[in-house]
Amino acid sequence: AYEIVSRDWSSDVCSSDLKLVKTVYKGEVKANQEYKFEFDGTSLPNGMYLYKVVTPKSEHVGKMLLVRQ
Repeated sequence: AYEIVSRDWSSDVCSSDLKLVKTVYKGEVKANQEYKFEFDGTSLPNGMYLYKVVTPKSEHVGKMLLVRQ
């Protein structure tokens, strides 16, 4: 039998001046599972945003560009 490891996990979107725009997910996730989350930015102005994914062992920050015509 395999032990399923669960971890606390969060994903946030911040404006370019590092103000929190939205927490996309905060909770527990299970190891070896794929998760998909959608972010609705229709109420936000065009621009550069940062996303941050935090786990107990790591933190990853990336950039995304929101452009609507």
